[in-house]
Amino acid sequence: MSPYQPPELLAKQAHGTGTTRVFVVTEVDQAAEVACFAWCMASVARQPIALLARLGVDERHEGQGLGAALLLLLKDIRRTLGS
Repeated sequence: MSPYQPPELLAKQAHGTGTTRVFVVTEVDQAAEVACFAWCMASVARQPIALLARLGVDERHEGQGLGAALLLLLKDIRRTLGS
């Protein structure tokens, strides 16, 4: 079982414009952020795309595979949206 909670949507002002989504990861039953990522919507040749804008992991959680897990999560989201 993972000691982390699933990412939660934050940064409501960016979310309000609809262009950027910011998510944070916390440990279970803890409020402190241990990782975050942001993605924004863009278009290339009139095709909508999602760009990874930021990805960060707290130094105390480095080397535990959290960044790689977030990238896999984003890959799964992309696959789901593409189908």
